[in-house]
Amino acid sequence: MTRFKSVECGNTRARILATTRKLTISASFEQVAVREIASDADMATRTIISIFGTKGDLLLAIVEEDLTRLLP
Repeated sequence: MTRFKSVECGNTRARILATTRKLTISASFEQVAVREIASDADMATRTIISIFGTKGDLLLAIVEEDLTRLLP
């Protein structure tokens, strides 16, 4: 993978995580559909699935990122 594609993928991943966090402020994670996240992030549902796998894996990525920020 070229550096450009790696950066682009990182930006897409960050956008998905940010959108998911935003949408789950007013609704629980269970209530927010991957389709809704994709629509709000202006991307295809399959993009989210190809990066994270499952909705559970998306939640795990959010938890891991938050823990990384909190723990030294």
